[in-house]
Amino acid sequence: MLQCKLSDSALLSVIVPIYNVEDYLSQCVDSLLKQTVPVHEIILVDDGSTDLSAQLCDSYEKRDNRIRVFHINNSGVSYARNFGVEQSTGNFILFVDPDDMLRRDAVSLIYPLLSPPQKQETVVFSYKKVADNGRLIEETEESRSFPKDGLVSPKQAVEHLLEEHIQNFIWRVVFAKSIWQNNSIRFPIGRVYCEDMSVMYQILMNSGSVIFLNQKLYLYRQREGSRTYRMTSKTIEDMRFAFLSRDNDVRGVMPSLSGLCNLQLDKMSYVTYIDSYLISDKKRAKQLRADSVRELKGINKVSRLRKVIGRKGLFVIFLAQLNVADPVVNSMRIILNGFRTLRNKISM
Repeated sequence: MLQCKLSDSALLSVIVPIYNVEDYLSQCVDSLLKQTVPVHEIILVDDGSTDLSAQLCDSYEKRDNRIRVFHINNSGVSYARNFGVEQSTGNFILFVDPDDMLRRDAVSLIYPLLSPPQKQETVVFSYKKVADNGRLIEETEESRSFPKDGLVSPKQAVEHLLEEHIQNFIWRVVFAKSIWQNNSIRFPIGRVYCEDMSVMYQILMNSGSVIFLNQKLYLYRQREGSRTYRMTSKTIEDMRFAFLSRDNDVRGVMPSLSGLCNLQLDKMSYVTYIDSYLISDKKRAKQLRADSVRELKGINKVSRLRKVIGRKGLFVIFLAQLNVADPVVNSMRIILNGFRTLRNKISM
């Protein structure tokens, strides 16, 4: 058990990027206001909402002086988050999505772990998936893999990330603002997919140390109509950008993790190949598949498939072989056929 003294110098700024979430925003903000230990400030960045979200933000600002509201032209979640950090006055940062919630005791459990800001420590915690009504949906992918190490080095933290013991969700970390400022960290503007991946490793890599708090403090809502993605060449290219940027940076700073970087690039290539079958631009899809084959060909990477896609991925491939008339299963069949083709190409 980590024994830490509550730091009087820890001032937590919570940043909430908002776009058309009038049905969920109150639950989100209320979960922040009702923390058993109060946060320093809550920054609501209204990203050009066209529903009642903007009015809700303004009403909350009038009710509590810790809430600061900014209305900006619609520029995307990356810009809204970057903007929020720029406006913050705290020395620690936490992002919260506007349809999600924090457990009521979250801040009380996080604050005692925060050392003076100059030590640049980061706290990583776990989460629950919940339905619209707040009901627990399922155990998360990391329920069994979440690290139980407590205090670790930046290298160990990045290793956990590359081994996928933790998922690339930026809302599950509290970090010193100086990490962001001193290393010019920003969410990539114009990228609509995997933007969290582009930032998560940078926070961990540039921390003084990282504390894993094995508590499910964040309630991650799974809802219809949320920000989901239809697979396009743009989403695939954004995914590849995130993988390649991370690979380049981690190898440069932590070369001993190159083996794990290789596995992650394998995963990128496999996912590129399979997802290309789901996009409508057939010419671009063909080029993406050619790129993937070139990246994988000549190396015996098929034997590493289990490490790359995991047991769940293998189960999906198994289900895809079932003779069931269902749109999801039909999509799985497309993926299976793509995988078989890829396997044959890189084994030639």
